Amino acid sequence: MSWESVNNRIITVRLKTRFTNVTLVQAYAPTEAAPDGDKDDFCNQLQAVMDAVPSHDIKILMGDFNAQVGDDTQGYEDIIDVQ
Repeated sequence: MSWESVNNRIITVRLKTRFTNVTLVQAYAPTEAAPDGDKDDFCNQLQAVMDAVPSHDIKILMGDFNAQVGDDTQGYEDIIDVQ
């Protein structure tokens, strides 16, 4: 039905399905190392996008929320590509 590139971190797609509409929200969050203002702005924008989705739509939020929480990658060498 429609799509919108909200910014360089958030995009939405609204699909018409047989029984209802589905809104997909794809997000790419800033890392923990980003300035607090950037993280706050991202969270506020994402909340505004989620609030704008019609209440009768099925909402699917997906993305990379960057759960990068420290330097300990031992045991995850096959999963995480550490540069």
